[in-house]
Amino acid sequence: MLLTHIKRHASNIALEINSQSLTYQNVLKNIQIIQSNLLRTCTKQNIALVAENNLITIQTLLASLMLGKTVFLLNPALTSCLLKKECQNLNIDYLLSNNESFENFIDIKTFVNPTATLTDIIDNSKLGKTVIFSSGTTKEPKKIVTSTLAYLISAKSCCEALNIKSSSRYLHTLPLCHVSGLSPLFRSLYAGGSLVLSADINDLYKTLKNLAITHVSVVLTQLKRLLDNYHHRLTSLEAVLAGGSKIYPDMAQEAYTKKLPLYLSYGMTETSSMISCQNVLKTKNFISSGTLLPHCKLNFSKDNSFQITSSSLFDGYLGEDGSLLRESPFESPDFAKMDEMGFLYILGRKDDVFISGGYNISPSEIEDALLGFEHITHVKILPTKSLEYGTIPVAFYQSDKTINLNKLKEYLRSKLKFYQIPKAFISWQFPHAKPNKNDYDKMLNHFQNINQCS
Repeated sequence: MLLTHIKRHASNIALEINSQSLTYQNVLKNIQIIQSNLLRTCTKQNIALVAENNLITIQTLLASLMLGKTVFLLNPALTSCLLKKECQNLNIDYLLSNNESFENFIDIKTFVNPTATLTDIIDNSKLGKTVIFSSGTTKEPKKIVTSTLAYLISAKSCCEALNIKSSSRYLHTLPLCHVSGLSPLFRSLYAGGSLVLSADINDLYKTLKNLAITHVSVVLTQLKRLLDNYHHRLTSLEAVLAGGSKIYPDMAQEAYTKKLPLYLSYGMTETSSMISCQNVLKTKNFISSGTLLPHCKLNFSKDNSFQITSSSLFDGYLGEDGSLLRESPFESPDFAKMDEMGFLYILGRKDDVFISGGYNISPSEIEDALLGFEHITHVKILPTKSLEYGTIPVAFYQSDKTINLNKLKEYLRSKLKFYQIPKAFISWQFPHAKPNKNDYDKMLNHFQNINQCS
């Protein structure tokens, strides 16, 4: 599988960082050397790889998958002690890293030197799998097992939707231990394009311009910074794929105004990245996650929950006993709806839903309505305790002008059911594009102090 794609584009640039570039033929030669060392050093099925964004780590990952290994991708932000503890908990004997400061690790830099007799290239990538640790709301991260085949199926649809081809240059900006950082690798590999790594991604606009990038995946914070600096259109840039969190409609509208080729999408680790997307410049739709990619189908229930059927679904969650757990079809952790044109709208996460006076409240539905009101730029709905209703929704909002609350409530009555309308509206300066739990605590404390004083 992987071997076919690599050989097909042998003379193309596969990986690039600073002044160093490797063709697919170079990568294939390095994989042969790495495999020879892996066969000698790591004889068991499971290995752990500290997932740093560099050339040797990426090639080690590909070599391991082609050997049919199961690769646990560990966060490089963890300390040496925590990484070793993680391996002990997982009962993994082999921990591979490119970081010289770590002790008792297998240094993968030595893998590019042929220290053993070279074997023929092995491609059992159909059997190769990754294990990614979820960063969701659960206390204990889930271990999500995904096959190489699932990534390639996803990559095929993504390449068609985003027009990724052999001449494309995909900037790698996100951690390799997350699906948002892993999927650009498989997309570039599938299309025969170049995956470009950069040591400097703080000034994203400058990097995109200087490296003539055609595609990039970003999260909310990166998109905001890019929009702040996007004063002149980049002719080489074809797609900015936004994911990882909900994008505010005003940011999508700003992207449209500035002619930034923004794609809104929906997906998760369990689906091997995105299963829907749309080009904002074409649709002028600032809130939808787009239409479904061809490898995926959704089945909706009356309560807006939905099930996903897809050939890019993960194998399952790895249990403590080594078994794989997965419902089929897969139940999404989100609520959503689809319009008559096939556009998907994410309403919120199931674990965000709370009950107020016997009614289920989805914060995202209220937030979407509030963001449609003129001059409101940011909003967060938080539940707070109430003697009468058990829990009530409180709206914290940021605006660029003073808001007439009577007009706002009148507007909301035309958009929401009576029980969804917030019981209080608090003007708030959001310190981040995406508030975190510490911000939520401050917001609720502020609301409680106001109530005590009134």
